[in-house]
Amino acid sequence: RFAEADSSYALLGAAGPRARLAAAREAAAAAAQAAHRGEHDAAEPHLRSALEVAPLSASLWILSAEAVLEAGDFEVAAEQARRAHRLSGAAAPEVRQMLGVSTLQVLGFALLGLGLDDVARQNFLGCAELEGGSAGEHHQMLAADANSLGLAWRGVAAELQGEAWDRAISKAQQLLQEHGTRWPAFNRSLWSLRAQSAVCRAHAALHAQDGDEAAKAALGPCGAVVEAPDPMRVRLPLEELLRCHVAYAEALEKSGDLETALSQADVAEKLVNAAAEGLLAQTLTSEVKLLRARLSKTVQRRPRAKRGARQPTNHYEVLGVPRDATLAQIKSAYRKLALKYHPDKNQDPEAVPIFLDIQQAYEVLSDENLRKQYDAGQINDDMFRGKNFKPMEYRVRIDRFRKKKIVWWRDPETGEEGFMEMDLDKEDMYWEQPKQREQLRKHCCLPSPGEPNSGKASSRA
Repeated sequence: RFAEADSSYALLGAAGPRARLAAAREAAAAAAQAAHRGEHDAAEPHLRSALEVAPLSASLWILSAEAVLEAGDFEVAAEQARRAHRLSGAAAPEVRQMLGVSTLQVLGFALLGLGLDDVARQNFLGCAELEGGSAGEHHQMLAADANSLGLAWRGVAAELQGEAWDRAISKAQQLLQEHGTRWPAFNRSLWSLRAQSAVCRAHAALHAQDGDEAAKAALGPCGAVVEAPDPMRVRLPLEELLRCHVAYAEALEKSGDLETALSQADVAEKLVNAAAEGLLAQTLTSEVKLLRARLSKTVQRRPRAKRGARQPTNHYEVLGVPRDATLAQIKSAYRKLALKYHPDKNQDPEAVPIFLDIQQAYEVLSDENLRKQYDAGQINDDMFRGKNFKPMEYRVRIDRFRKKKIVWWRDPETGEEGFMEMDLDKEDMYWEQPKQREQLRKHCCLPSPGEPNSGKASSRA
């Protein structure tokens, strides 16, 4: 209502306010023209100038929300649309209806960009109701498209859950193609990010099975996820984000960019360390720690590789088996040593590099062809730089009466699983799991580590 304000200032003889008002009026007109041409970046500075003079203008806030929306800042767009909705209550009824449709539409687009498909759908249906009749058909179609987008993502998620990696990639790419042009700034939305994440994780899983080509194919989608703006990236589930960092690090390693791969592994390890206890699966935590340790080891030894190939580790000595050991003996030795040095079971900093040596020894000696090459001196450690071997999974039950550990094991590389028995050592006999130990210290008689007589039970008065 610049004209009414100008008349009031004219009656008061206020030249300064009239000049600012004229500038704001010109800025608002320039912003509207830029927005009409689709030049939303150009509209933003004009809108800021106009809003400094007219901060209670609902129409200016809607224009600003539309410009911010096109730039992909969905949270700010939603906030500005809500502000416009509150301010529109003071407008005349016919103006209020027009502003209401515009506000609900922008808010619907913004909420959809944040991954809230059902809430966005309700906003579009609200627009259709305000318009009434055939005028509301466009917004009814938007509501149907929002519903279709949610269904498409759930289809991708189902394929990921079922480990149907090729179908997950196909459906995620179809989602990106079909919805990429339907919505404002879709490539910056949570839907686009999650679809890229799905492609990244599926390619990483195929890389574990099929080799280097799938690893290279993961570079683009994985990079899009880990380099996304923070406000959107933090909306991803932590485990999903972590797996993208791991997949990106592995793909970079395969492409030879070891320093960047190590930096991605560092980020993943920091995310693991900052996560609340119990939030992440132990297998993922172990995978991140081992990846980071392996990349660090590779980067550190690379200068030595220029002076000549590194001599192979004696894999038979690592596993403690003779050179004529059978495959069953090799597997048995590997399971026992992997349990002893597993990062989830052994907190000693030296356990991780030892575990990596155990994994590499098993990888070579459990494969008939690789073992023959190794025995012939045709293999060195650097040939296995790109392999991120998944650690064994274990569950342990202690039988104190028989002084045995009953261990369930599963090899995620082969799908094999089974049970084995191991003798208890002194530490197994005395110490329980960390949480149980802490409870015993508080409520019973166990001393804390480092206290006098920490190896013996003490009594309370």
